[in-house]
Amino acid sequence: MKIIGTGSYLPGNRMTNEYLGVDDDWVYSKLGIKERRTTTLTSAFLGQAASARALFDAGLSSEEIDMIIVATATPSKLNPSTAAIIQDKLRAYSAVAFDINAVCSGFVYAMDMAQKYLNDYKNILIIGTDTFSQITDWNHRDCVFFGDGAGAVVVTQGSNLYHSKLGADGRGQHDFETRHGGTFIMDSKAVYVAGTTFLPEIINQVLEYADITIKDIDWFLPHQGSITMLKEIARCIGLPLEKMKTNMKFYGNTAGASIPILLDECKKEFQPGNRILLAAIGSGWAYGAIILEW
Repeated sequence: MKIIGTGSYLPGNRMTNEYLGVDDDWVYSKLGIKERRTTTLTSAFLGQAASARALFDAGLSSEEIDMIIVATATPSKLNPSTAAIIQDKLRAYSAVAFDINAVCSGFVYAMDMAQKYLNDYKNILIIGTDTFSQITDWNHRDCVFFGDGAGAVVVTQGSNLYHSKLGADGRGQHDFETRHGGTFIMDSKAVYVAGTTFLPEIINQVLEYADITIKDIDWFLPHQGSITMLKEIARCIGLPLEKMKTNMKFYGNTAGASIPILLDECKKEFQPGNRILLAAIGSGWAYGAIILEW
């Protein structure tokens, strides 16, 4: 697998900790978040905007896309799929299009699926797009966590290093859930325990599978859950913090969009041959890790 294009889109509306009336110092020290972006637009709109930029970066027209995979937990409609809506907006009518829902780990799952489809589909557009502000109870203390955004990548076949490991544990299904017509409900302590348990395990498994060590990793792009969680994960796997990329300070947790947004923002720092570790955990629990070569 080779990434040939990236793109991202963040709504213009900034919602600061001060605006929410919460303790800015506490939220920033515990979560790493100063502000987040919010919108009344749909996940499809955000995803289409990020996709257009990824296609431009890849030098491809929409007609050259053979498959569209959208990772979202906040679809524009119950049906049709958000992927179908984006396909129409892009006029990418030659592409197979479908959604997956692994919540915050959705992009990692989608990347893994795309790798398996590349023998039959040349150019695959993978989109992470979420609008969690629209399922947030703004009167609840957990309103500080999420922001809206979208990121997209175009992948094709390549000889680049690629290894992945996925996992799931449905016993955590009630620790983060959103029911039809409702707002998300989260046990933040359970999220922290799951993240700092499952992610180090799956990262060590994928490192072993790739026959490399953490010292061989040049960059770590994790899902942007909280800075406290990410520092503990880095400690558990023995990763220097200077190798870890974050953007939750400005965007909050953008769910399935967080990793592709990071990829788009950080790509200028990557050198050919750099080994990049992606890892995420989402509601379910659903989690995974990918090692890819730039």
